[in-house]
Amino acid sequence: MDEKRKRRKQHSKQPTPQLNSSKYPWLPFPRRTDKWNELSEEVFCTCREPDTGELMVGCDGCDDWFHFKCVRLDVRYSKLIAKYYCPYCDLEGKGCTLWKRKCRLPQCYSPIRDNNTKYCSEEHGVEFMKLVLSKLQKPVDVGAMSQIVKGVGSFEAFQAVGDTLPLLAEDAVSNDPRLRHVDQSVDNLNKQREEQLQRRKLLVKTKENLKRLNDELSLNKKKITVCGFDPLLRDDEQHGEDALSTNDIQLLKRLYEGDEENTTQVCLLDKRKCQRHNGWQSILPDEIENNIYKIDEQVSSLKLQRDKLISVMSRDHYEALLRG
Repeated sequence: MDEKRKRRKQHSKQPTPQLNSSKYPWLPFPRRTDKWNELSEEVFCTCREPDTGELMVGCDGCDDWFHFKCVRLDVRYSKLIAKYYCPYCDLEGKGCTLWKRKCRLPQCYSPIRDNNTKYCSEEHGVEFMKLVLSKLQKPVDVGAMSQIVKGVGSFEAFQAVGDTLPLLAEDAVSNDPRLRHVDQSVDNLNKQREEQLQRRKLLVKTKENLKRLNDELSLNKKKITVCGFDPLLRDDEQHGEDALSTNDIQLLKRLYEGDEENTTQVCLLDKRKCQRHNGWQSILPDEIENNIYKIDEQVSSLKLQRDKLISVMSRDHYEALLRG
């Protein structure tokens, strides 16, 4: 039995190929791989000493154990090691050491509780915030800070607090001439949009009344289709509810038949013979919708311009406070 153990010891003392690296200048080469000492005690680490109870870490590459001081590891980081590879395995390309994220509190060396926090516990989170607040030059309004924390709906929203400057209140910027000019332009565009909406209503009503007129004229006769274009449908006209001149179907019927003089300016020519207003029933709807679309685009652009102006004014305001 003694002879067999002696041969095993001699075999275990065979050195591995020498690795030289400036990354670990303190690392002994060649690496010793003997497993037992002369007293038949199992040995570990780069020092090849037996386990005496000193803190050690196991290598995930070679399964050997290493004293923290021998591989230059700070014992304070013992809880932060996720996966450890000794310097030899690192040089051989077997892997590199992975670390857990440390609690943000400077004097704490425990890993964070989970990926949704930066602290190992709620107590350390509170302690860290107290530490940060104590270093501020100006006193912090605890009530305001509490409102900020309670006002955010999620952890991500809380993280984003302070990423952008708060905008000035509306009453603090309302007298700025640049904003007044933008607001006036928006008001004018909104009036134009309302006119187009009234024009669209008039167009729908005119089509309905034109159909009634044509049906009335075609009673007991061959089918009659008049043009029916109303000048009030033009874009440069006022389009109030009381401007629906074709509401009086009987009047238009008498005008068509020549019983009265046509003072309404509604075109009563046969649709096929009227070249002046050809296709108005399909052209005008597209024209109105296109006008509304363009107005909405301009309003959106002006609103963006307004937001940028307020942002610039807010930034200038806070910079002035800092300079003051």
